[in-house]
This record gives sequence, structure tokens and C-alpha cells, in this order.
Amino acid sequence: MMNRTTGGYILMILLCGSALWGILHVGSTLKAPPDLSGQWAVVETGKPDRQAVIQQSGVFVVLTVEHEKPQRIDLNDMQFTEHLSKSDRGTELRIDSYRLRRERKDASK
Repeated sequence: MMNRTTGGYILMILLCGSALWGILHVGSTLKAPPDLSGQWAVVETGKPDRQAVIQQSGVFVVLTVEHEKPQRIDLNDMQFTEHLSKSDRGTELRIDSYRLRRERKDASK
């Protein structure tokens, strides 16, 4: 017959294992936001391109355009899939009034 201590340890192991399984099961359905960090070109009709830098931590983005104050943006606040488009030439992103473009470095990918 099993004593109380052994039963307690078995119960703790089962509870911890069940909790870990639950966390992994729920976490497997989550999707990471796309990587936007790096150098971008601000595309404006009739004007020379300006440089922009995006720094990203998860869904939080800091957009710094040349000669302008940095903007903090939460990607959860915008319908993100409507603002990002990818093609063979690169990636285009619309944030507020900016149209940003990042050229693809390796066209074979």
C-alpha cells in the first residue's frame, strides 16, 4: 500500500504534467508577428526616398523616419494583414501616412 507522501508526490507530478501539457497545447495555436525590424525606404510620389528604421519587440514597433520624431505603434491596434504585402521584389508596409518598402536582398528566396 502507498503511503500519503508518495501519493502526494504522484499527485503533484500529475498536476504539473497536466498544466505543462495545457500550456503547450494552447501555445501551439499562437502565431508570432512578422519581423519588421530593420532599414526601410519611405516611398513618396514625386519626392526622393527617405530612410526609416523599425525597431520591434513582439507586437510593439518604434518607427523612426529621417528628421522626424519616433512613433510607437502597437500592431494589435491595426488590422495588420491589410497593411503588409510581400512580392518577389520585396515587402511593402503602410503605417499611418507612410508607405515603406524593403527590397529583397536575395532574389532566389
